[in-house]
Amino acid sequence: MADTDSENLDELVSQTPPPPPSMLRTVLGWVFKIVFLVGIFYYLFRSGKLKVADLRQQLQRWDLALMAMSMAIPALLVCSLRYKLLLRALNITARYGDILSLSMIGMLFDLISPVSNGGDLVKAVYLSKATHSPTGKSNLGIILFSVVLDRIIGLFALFTFALIVCVFAWPMISASPKLLGLTKLIVLVCVGGLLGFFVLVSEKLEQSALRKRLMHVIPFHEKIERIYTGFAGLRHHKMILFEMLGLSIVNHACSCAAILILAHGAVFTSTVTNLPAPLELIPCLAVLPLGLFMTTFGPAGGLGGGNLAFEWLFNTVLNLNGGGALVLAFQICGILFRLTGVPVLMFYKHKGANLSTGADVPV
Repeated sequence: MADTDSENLDELVSQTPPPPPSMLRTVLGWVFKIVFLVGIFYYLFRSGKLKVADLRQQLQRWDLALMAMSMAIPALLVCSLRYKLLLRALNITARYGDILSLSMIGMLFDLISPVSNGGDLVKAVYLSKATHSPTGKSNLGIILFSVVLDRIIGLFALFTFALIVCVFAWPMISASPKLLGLTKLIVLVCVGGLLGFFVLVSEKLEQSALRKRLMHVIPFHEKIERIYTGFAGLRHHKMILFEMLGLSIVNHACSCAAILILAHGAVFTSTVTNLPAPLELIPCLAVLPLGLFMTTFGPAGGLGGGNLAFEWLFNTVLNLNGGGALVLAFQICGILFRLTGVPVLMFYKHKGANLSTGADVPV
């Protein structure tokens, strides 16, 4: 009887919500958030990544800018759903609302990161507190791995999207030696990515004694082995992976649509005649995925590297000048959209799912 009472008491204590944070902790939290936000704007203007002149130019075609930014909303929604599916395949429970909110906070931290998706680290740390695994152990390692894997799947889908465009527009692609060479590169990346994935998740590699011996030499091999086991288990979730690929293609279609919207307000000139020239849809769609891939290198949407990549691709493949200016408009819209993470950072409070009861409990 005493044991039963003790168990009931322990269960009651475990279900009791934690006390609210102290006033000092709340004030310090708000001070940190405000200082952080001021620091973001100071950094953007001080480093020249956000210029008043560029903002003024965008405001002249505010209708196109708003339309382009609106394409980021469905992209964010499908990316959050894609990540939830990945966590489900890794046997990790998370609320869609938490993933969506923390993705917006991660985008905000992208603005001060040396790489385009540097906010994923912040997102992973937050999510490790808002998610649960059946083992009950800390899942920060697998969450960190999952955000990297999520990005890899997204990049693979980017080339898959380009391949789909090339297949449907094959008559035009095959008639252009430059586009044909670009298509061969895209096919190589897609085939190589698929082969690499199926080798890494194969049961033969997972059960390989040689792999386990080599893994045992690595520091923190137990945690790494647990992460790899979760990754290899993705071979049992082919339908989820297929759904993730489809969602990623929708995401990239939204990004390309945003760039094409902004292209209506841009002026392109021929590299041969220096006269105004039109931007053809199909060749542009074949080039955009590679340009978007290059925007992953550099802060806030690939500022710098992405501009050079777009200008080079437009010059060499499309014979047009103006690619760098076009992606700059896209990057500015991306920066403005990332700032929508400000109210989320200020007011967001997540809840974790209680796996035993299915109820929401404060975290």
